[in-house]
This record gives sequence, structure tokens and C-alpha cells, in this order.
Amino acid sequence: MAATDINGGDYRTSKCALVTVGASASFKPLIEEVLADAFIAKLKSLGFTHFIVQCGPDYDYFESAKPKRNPDDPDDLDITGFPYKKDLRTWFALAAESSPGERYPRAKGLIITHAGSGSILDALDFNTNLIAVPNPALMGNHQSEIAEEMEKQGFLVQGKVGYVLLTHETILIYIAIAALTSYVYVDRLTSP
Repeated sequence: MAATDINGGDYRTSKCALVTVGASASFKPLIEEVLADAFIAKLKSLGFTHFIVQCGPDYDYFESAKPKRNPDDPDDLDITGFPYKKDLRTWFALAAESSPGERYPRAKGLIITHAGSGSILDALDFNTNLIAVPNPALMGNHQSEIAEEMEKQGFLVQGKVGYVLLTHETILIYIAIAALTSYVYVDRLTSP
């Protein structure tokens, strides 16, 4: 497993999922959903070792709601969070597949991001699965428009609050289909 030290944290990462909600706007419904038992169980069943949540203003809620780690299970999912870091790209790298020759290989993980254009563009620089979830509490519809267009172009899968687990399972189906057919799937990730 890879040992990556980010601001004092020791992350022995073989497979990482990262959620980012942005810096200032609350996105508590997304945090609630990814901390739900079903979502955590799915990550564990898929071999994820670390789950990192950038919580923005909902950090206190995250700390009170996150599942407790089982000290008797060395393979338990390590769940951690923080309010905000200036350079999320360093954290995004933990969810990316490692490059050939890296000392500690990482499997391709998952980034679930709010549908802010900056976060999406940063996440696209990494070899990982990407779900963008628009925050419906924001004024206007700009995050939905961005996520919808990026999905149409095949860059990501658009998630919706209340359906993030289903969206992740959709990605897994497309990965399996691509592996079975030996094709690289570059077209739209969902049906029209």
C-alpha cells in the first residue's frame, strides 16, 4: 500500500474514494448520503481502504455522523474529513490510479464532487472515476447545466442527491461492459 503524507496524515492507500462539497455552500444532503450505511457498505465491498470527505461548512455535522472505525478490523474503511484545503488536487491524486513504476500501486478509485466547474476540471486531470453532483440548494441551475453538459461529452457521470449509490453502481456496470467487450468506452456514460 502507498504511504502518502498530506499535511501530517498518513494514508496507506490502495483504493480511495474522495467527496468534495466546495468551500462555502452547505451540501449536507450529499454528506448524509455518502455516510449512510448502504454507501459505506458498498465502498467496503469494492475494496476501498480510505474514504475522505471535504465537508466545507458541514464539518461539525460530518464529525458527529461519520461511522466509528472498528479497531478490531484492520481492513475497516478509514473515514476522515476536513472543512477545506486550498489545494484539493493533492487529495484528488489519492483517488487516481498510480502510474507505472510508482513504489506503492493504487487502484483506480472514485471522486464524487459537487458540480462546480473548478472542482470538475481539477478532478478530470486524474485517472479515476468521476461523479459530479449538482447542489440543488444553490441559486440558479448552473451546476446542473455544467454536469449535464460534461456528462453528454463523456467526461463524467452526473449524480443526483438521493441517487449517488445508484450512480456509482452505474459506473461499475459500464466498466464491466467495457472490460467484457475489450472496448474503451468513450461515448456517453448514460443512455439519452
